[in-house]
Amino acid sequence: MLGLLVTATLPGLAAAQLRVVVVPGLEVGDLSALTDRAAVGLLVPDAGPDTSAERARAALERGAVRNSILGGLPEGEARLDVETAASPPTGPAIVLGLPEGGEQPNDRRYPIAVVGEGYRGVLTSGSTRIPGLVSVVDVAPTALGEDGALGSTADDDPLGALAELDRRIDANRDAKAVVLLLALALIVAVAVFLPAAVLPAFGAVLLANLALGAAGATEAWADALVLVLSVGLSLLLARAGPVEHGLLMAGVLAAYLAAMAIDERWVALSP
Repeated sequence: MLGLLVTATLPGLAAAQLRVVVVPGLEVGDLSALTDRAAVGLLVPDAGPDTSAERARAALERGAVRNSILGGLPEGEARLDVETAASPPTGPAIVLGLPEGGEQPNDRRYPIAVVGEGYRGVLTSGSTRIPGLVSVVDVAPTALGEDGALGSTADDDPLGALAELDRRIDANRDAKAVVLLLALALIVAVAVFLPAAVLPAFGAVLLANLALGAAGATEAWADALVLVLSVGLSLLLARAGPVEHGLLMAGVLAAYLAAMAIDERWVALSP
């Protein structure tokens, strides 16, 4: 009778297979007590440049995000009954941290753990395709046992893997503006002084970007050096014909397709 009453009162909520528990102030290090019975990850709580406690909570409950640039909260009714607790529960659950307070930059990842049978190591997400990185929209299908639920992959040091991933994402973000401006400046310079080499220079920048992503390079100076050298080498193809240039660009496309098949991080975390 009570179950019927709850269902009638909250028609948007389905019976969750896993509790969803938000622990205020949860840090990645706090997940160490769960790694022997859970898979862990870093949660992206929102979409767009900004977030807030209200926005992140709404995205979690509804299993949907709305870019902060557009304003407002995600549409739809709540799908999850989200709990708040001072510490992680002892039984199966999805435990996570969320932003606290008002509007703030959406540039931080929050800890998440799925405690349950079959979950060990680091979490895997079909939406991010980067082991260890989870979107807030992945929580609802995982809690409800639906398609699109999170998976996991074994890792001998899951917290170490998360720390390295978090560091790489931050370093990559900091280097992006420098690398982008330098790449544009190099291509403009080639266009002005040696127009015939523009297409090879563009291809060289793309290949250098992919190589830096595969190597996991995070230092802006190293990224800049590789870009300059690659564009310099591309000048040797200035006298090549359109067929050769076309083959070069086809090779670039093939390289990116192969990279996404081998390891999506090579492209996603490229400078």
